[in-house]
Amino acid sequence: MIINHPGRVHLDEIIADGIVLARTGIQDIKRRRATEDELKDPSVWVIDTGGEHTPGKHNFDHHQLDDKEHLSSFRLVAQYFGLDEILAEYYDWYLTCAMVDCRGLGDVAAMLGTDQTILHRIADPITHIIISLFSEDPNKVAEALMVGGMTILRDINKYKKRRALFVEHAQVLQFGNSYCMFFPSDVEYATFGVAQYKRAILPHVACSITRDASTEAWSIFKFGNDKSFDFKRLRKHKDVAYIAPTGFMVKTRILLSLKQLQDLLHLTIV
Repeated sequence: MIINHPGRVHLDEIIADGIVLARTGIQDIKRRRATEDELKDPSVWVIDTGGEHTPGKHNFDHHQLDDKEHLSSFRLVAQYFGLDEILAEYYDWYLTCAMVDCRGLGDVAAMLGTDQTILHRIADPITHIIISLFSEDPNKVAEALMVGGMTILRDINKYKKRRALFVEHAQVLQFGNSYCMFFPSDVEYATFGVAQYKRAILPHVACSITRDASTEAWSIFKFGNDKSFDFKRLRKHKDVAYIAPTGFMVKTRILLSLKQLQDLLHLTIV
């Protein structure tokens, strides 16, 4: 059994419950205060309530903790399963969502240099639906939460394998003051996880070169709004098959040699 606090529902306990459901197969979620006996019983997972962080007894409340690290209940659960660091690396939303729970939307909006009304306007409607259903009866959405937790675990396991591949094979090429991450053509299609790996390990890298998934050619992607390279300069180049209208991506016609790729990118340096 999982016990969450009554009253207003937050994403904190929903995410934590999903991970626990996926790892344990527990079927029952209650929204009420835990008893003293339940806090002592490790077969009962007490999440975001209870006033205790005693992982050995499966009690994961954060409200009594110093919130400098923004250790929400789902982060405490993730730490218990050894997932906190890799989740923070893979998911953009992970640490921000924890901060929202610990500090509130207003503080997060200020950190992002905006107003919380803007964040309300771009809120995910599916999240609102799940929270509403969970508040009525958490067991209505328990299966969906378990699938969500399993999806998180699947993505993380896949990313761990990709990350090991990147560590082994990724080459960093320098073009003046700019850098590009290159994967040899014999490396399995490498786009999955590249952005996360770049953000965590190689923040100075501006673009990536990977073998295209559907053709015997290269795909070159810019990260974010980087201005180091201007791919639009290649619109009429004989070796270029496609350039995205916004200029964030280029596809070559064939698998050019590394020297040819370097010559091509040199033409785009701003």
